Amino acid sequence: MPKVIVKPNKNVFLLYALLTALHIDRITALKLLVAHPLRNQTAAHFQSYANPDLDVTRISELPSKYFYVLTLNEAPNFSPKWEPPKDWTAESLEQFQKLAGDFLPYLEHFYNNTDFEAFYQGILPGYQAECDALQAIVDRANLPSILDAAWEEHFDFSMEIIPMPLEGKGSGVGPRVGNITYQIIGPPFTKRALYLIAHEASHPRARNVLAPIAEEIGKRKYLEDYARQRVSYKTNVYSWPGYFEEQFMDALQIASIEPALRGMHPEPFEKQLTVKKRLKWYAHWGKFYIRDFYAEIKQYKATHAQKNLVEVGLSILTRLEKKYKPMME
Repeated sequence: MPKVIVKPNKNVFLLYALLTALHIDRITALKLLVAHPLRNQTAAHFQSYANPDLDVTRISELPSKYFYVLTLNEAPNFSPKWEPPKDWTAESLEQFQKLAGDFLPYLEHFYNNTDFEAFYQGILPGYQAECDALQAIVDRANLPSILDAAWEEHFDFSMEIIPMPLEGKGSGVGPRVGNITYQIIGPPFTKRALYLIAHEASHPRARNVLAPIAEEIGKRKYLEDYARQRVSYKTNVYSWPGYFEEQFMDALQIASIEPALRGMHPEPFEKQLTVKKRLKWYAHWGKFYIRDFYAEIKQYKATHAQKNLVEVGLSILTRLEKKYKPMME
């Protein structure tokens, strides 16, 4: 099984520094008062940055930017190091190529018109030390085995974790480039980070598992509309398939992944919320159906009444239809 690597990534740090300088980073958007010291240092250092030709709205609405910077050679090179696969749809290929014209010039402008290189080299020793400390934690956790067991399938993905001090606390993204899954995670970089790493590493696994029923999920978009009337979640964060995927992942993590992670460490994790409080927390943050997902996945893991997780996905759709469709009439 491939080793899980924890290391800094200059291109990702550059992206986050740009977002921080433009005040469109997640910490600013969520009005988080507590941030990693390096985030505050970065914000202060680049506070005078300005680009008169910059369309800030365009950048803030590009969810693919985290993926895109990982397909480029390290700054200041910025040449492509990855070619989209031949089986990509024309629409996906067009969107990817559009990033080179719509986004890359802004990234290059920030790099070329600030002292980013000197700043990054200055903070790198401390940043590397945090990565090394998290590497030691990850090495003891056997994450690939835990994820394969929970998702009931072996995935030939290499895992590369990028601790990101400029990301929000407990927040992150999980892009996949080829056979490498990246987990870009915010602080704290302690044992608690294993939960966030597992979540972000579950995205490509969830997409593989749910792919056979993507059409069935798509047919139930009215469930998204119903949830949207009762909770708040941003369109640019979740599409209906993404909303389904997130709740499937969260429910599986509570039911299967987190107990396995706790079992891997002889020392206790930091204070844990009960399952009931965890579900309440997810529901509070917009995951309206999380208790239904959890009930189906927990029952499956206990009894294996269905054959596999694909069938569990279908049983969740059936449950949601029976429970909520009558309320819509």
